[in-house]
Amino acid sequence: MKKNILLALAIATSATLFAQEDSLRAVVNVENDYAPVVTKATKKGFTPQSEQETSNTPLALEFSKSATPFKGFTSERDVVELLPGQKESYPGYVRLGYGTGNNVDGKISYQYDITERDNVKAMASIEGFSSNIDGPICKWDSRMFNSWVSADYSHRFDNLILGVGGNFENSVFNYQGYDIADKQNYKKFDIGANVASQLAGPFSYKLGIGFARNHSKHTMDSPDSRAENKLYINGLLSHELDDEDLKNINLGFDIKNYTYSGPATPKNFLQADFNPYTDIYLGESKLHIGAYVNYISSNGSKFAIAPDLGIECALTKALSLYTTIKGGRTTATFDAMEQITPYWINFAEKPAYTIADITAGTRITHENLAIDLYTGYAYTKDDFLNYAFDVTDLFSNSFIMVSAIAQENTTQMYIGANASYDHEGWLKVGANSRYTYWRCDEKHLLGTKPEFELGLNAESRFLDDFYITLAYNFATYNYDAPSKNKHELNLRTSYKLMDRYGAFIEGNNLLNREYVKYAGYYEQGINILLGLSAAF
Repeated sequence: MKKNILLALAIATSATLFAQEDSLRAVVNVENDYAPVVTKATKKGFTPQSEQETSNTPLALEFSKSATPFKGFTSERDVVELLPGQKESYPGYVRLGYGTGNNVDGKISYQYDITERDNVKAMASIEGFSSNIDGPICKWDSRMFNSWVSADYSHRFDNLILGVGGNFENSVFNYQGYDIADKQNYKKFDIGANVASQLAGPFSYKLGIGFARNHSKHTMDSPDSRAENKLYINGLLSHELDDEDLKNINLGFDIKNYTYSGPATPKNFLQADFNPYTDIYLGESKLHIGAYVNYISSNGSKFAIAPDLGIECALTKALSLYTTIKGGRTTATFDAMEQITPYWINFAEKPAYTIADITAGTRITHENLAIDLYTGYAYTKDDFLNYAFDVTDLFSNSFIMVSAIAQENTTQMYIGANASYDHEGWLKVGANSRYTYWRCDEKHLLGTKPEFELGLNAESRFLDDFYITLAYNFATYNYDAPSKNKHELNLRTSYKLMDRYGAFIEGNNLLNREYVKYAGYYEQGINILLGLSAAF
């Protein structure tokens, strides 16, 4: 009955859904103003955001964004970084780089306005490497290549925008010479449509529908294939109020039906996430009141609820205090496992459930300086934890290290600080640090959880034609099965050769330090990548 209801909703909604927001213009339209680095922030530790996010992100509902699965990409500094000082915008962008360790980085995008109301966008990307890297047991020939293509069509009416889009991804990789996992392959595709209101008024909406498939071959634990199919409907309904204090009432929702085939997969299930919330303004204070409600039909308790609360009070123009209480549940899907490690060998059985993640802090802003100091506590039931263990390879009769996923309750107590400073646009510096005390009954499962983290970065613009960024990341792991401390230094420079052409050099892990990226898997050593870019 539930599947019939979901299918009926899908058919009814698909009669009117063909939308995509005009997100690509921010990528290929070049502005003259200098913009900070915003991509690869996790790896390179670029300028941090002044607003602290929760330490766990258990409910990945992107209600504020388009539901159409147009993947897209944002180049370093939206093309401006690769073509410094460019004075004119172009519909197309391309870049190609190659480096030591057989690293490749290729991207191309183009948008075409068929009419003033009709727009087509297309993008493609390939990145990865193939080189000999160190492992916990021995050196091995590692390769990981990811590629995708994405396309989108949208049409603007007077009061709404309709569109359709999709993307296809392919990943090929291996793991420590393990014969059965020497030709691992993930294929994904996602097609969908959406509609969003454009007419001014108190009521607005965004609705989307789509189908996605995630297919895996030659996985770590089996030569057989396994697949995950997902049919989804999501959106955001908002109503703006005239009340001076109570500003709006909103409801976000994301309904997904999962079906599986192949070995070591969970039962088929229906998942429904709802996020009702409202914003209230009381003088110099802002209150955010809401909740995350999750329902799954199998593989765990049926219902779970978590808070979505926040309050921020401005003491002065430059100083404010804030508190947030977040939570939610993350189900054990293919995507959830791959985000932890692409080399996962076993499937988690139950959702991870963050009952509460409580953060309190203060924000200081003065001209071009921003500082955020915070502390917090989080408790998660059945948290996803990446660990490694030794097994015997039956093909080679030798020991290998396997990367696996376990579930245990975890507690976090943390304190941190973020800071950023912009000196007249030509020099930007940032720093972020965090100390986390982890508690778990099985401490060896915390081997990839960082205890102390530090990120430093600087970004400078020389004249109009040359940019340089430098980032350093440090982390310690002090548990029963400690990983090597992380020391990572990255450098990137770019130079405009001619009006439409640029060149860039990127150096990663310049200190050539070994550290664990995933359990049982070390990060690639020093690699230098050189490339060219162009606008057309």
